[in-house]
Amino acid sequence: MSKILLKVSSELDFQTYNGDYDGVYFSNPKEYICFHDKGETFIDLCALSPSDGLEVSRRAPKNSTFVVDDVMKAIFIKSVNPTAKISYYLDGYNENLIPIIKANGFDVTVKYTALAPERIDKFHDFGAKVNGKELSRLDEVGVLKYWQVDYITIIPQIKP
Repeated sequence: MSKILLKVSSELDFQTYNGDYDGVYFSNPKEYICFHDKGETFIDLCALSPSDGLEVSRRAPKNSTFVVDDVMKAIFIKSVNPTAKISYYLDGYNENLIPIIKANGFDVTVKYTALAPERIDKFHDFGAKVNGKELSRLDEVGVLKYWQVDYITIIPQIKP
């Protein structure tokens, strides 16, 4: 069963949409990460500098999953927090990255448009969890549930 993550980019978004989700995906975590205290936490470090990434990884809730877009960032985070979970961000599908992801025990965060059932199966075959990201449409959520991804990131489009 897929877990639903709420993507937020500000403290205001977090406070506005804090509701019945399995976790949260922080796309800009530096300012407000300390406010999240329940569910699973995904923290996007792709756009942060190494020093900001270090600060966020130290302040992050236990058992956070850090989303990174290169191996050096992953190694850096693991050096600071050896028990950290890493989800490698794939903007598009790249077969050449599979050995790196597999060898390092990373999970993956993949844009919806780059996913397909056979790609999800490849990741699941070596134990990687798959997060389908960049979603805002309910039909995409239904497709990813059918494809059996582990996480689905929902981006709110309309403020309540």
